[in-house]
Amino acid sequence: MKKTLLFTIIAGLQLTAFSQTADFETPLSQADTAWFGQDQVIDGDTTFTTGGLTFENNYNASWFSFTGWAYSNSVDVTTAGYGNQFSAIPGSGQNNSNQFGLCYVNGNNRMFAENGAVLNLSGTYITNTTYAYLSMTDGDAYAKKFGENVDANGTVDGTNGEDWFLLTIYGLGADSTYTGDSINFYLADYRFADSADDYIVKDWEYVDLTTLGSVYGLDFKLSSSDEGTWGMNTPAYFAMDNLTGGYASVSNTKETVISIYPNPSEGIFYLNTSEQYFMQVIDMTGKVIIEKQTTGNNKELIDLSNVEKGMYFIHLKNANEQITKRIIKQ
Repeated sequence: MKKTLLFTIIAGLQLTAFSQTADFETPLSQADTAWFGQDQVIDGDTTFTTGGLTFENNYNASWFSFTGWAYSNSVDVTTAGYGNQFSAIPGSGQNNSNQFGLCYVNGNNRMFAENGAVLNLSGTYITNTTYAYLSMTDGDAYAKKFGENVDANGTVDGTNGEDWFLLTIYGLGADSTYTGDSINFYLADYRFADSADDYIVKDWEYVDLTTLGSVYGLDFKLSSSDEGTWGMNTPAYFAMDNLTGGYASVSNTKETVISIYPNPSEGIFYLNTSEQYFMQVIDMTGKVIIEKQTTGNNKELIDLSNVEKGMYFIHLKNANEQITKRIIKQ
């Protein structure tokens, strides 16, 4: 049986808010564990959804590793190192909840509405993972101890101990392009004139997202004063919980029903709609790989047999509406 992903696209409608906060409370099978894509049959891009929002993940079975988003109930706040990558330093989710989300920032770090709608996001709670927190507090084999003037090898690094670890949250427009708006949140900051004010975030801190305005999604990036030859030395992790908001309000109600199936697929997809659109298929770099006028025959072929595995955007446009959806080639 074909797996059909049914999209209800509201163009010019008043959209209702998604029903709950993205709280990452999808049940896990046991305590002190995490979901990071390990149930996938093959390597590659996948997603999970919580509270009407979809988060990107990329799983590598050969290395039993991931990039992007995961969710966890791990509560270890004392063990240093990569082996404890799934814990948040507060020891629980926000407001003592059981679970939380976390992100290993290395390519697949984005979040979108499950149904592709435009969002007005209110805010979220952010903190450090135990791995990143203890690395900054004590240093390790690769990353420096924050506040010192030397790197992990004991070489003077030019920072004078004025270290920082920064999360930047970017608003995304159609086709995953940046809107130009972003929010900075320092997970650690040692640049104060009075060193007593220096800090590494250890509690859940609220981050207001309203200044991003209406967005299709978010992208998350990390940067640090501890930069080496091969990039950032500070572990590229942060934790997040209870992301809240709603769908952007528009007017003039019209509903179009579209299905794209099978999704995911090994390369052959079908667009099921009676409407005619100018269609573009766009890869993760923004390159247009297919461009054509659809016929509205309810079974429009989209052939991605000769492109790389991964996530792609289907952008549909006519005189009445513009729709952007995501598909995954396995």
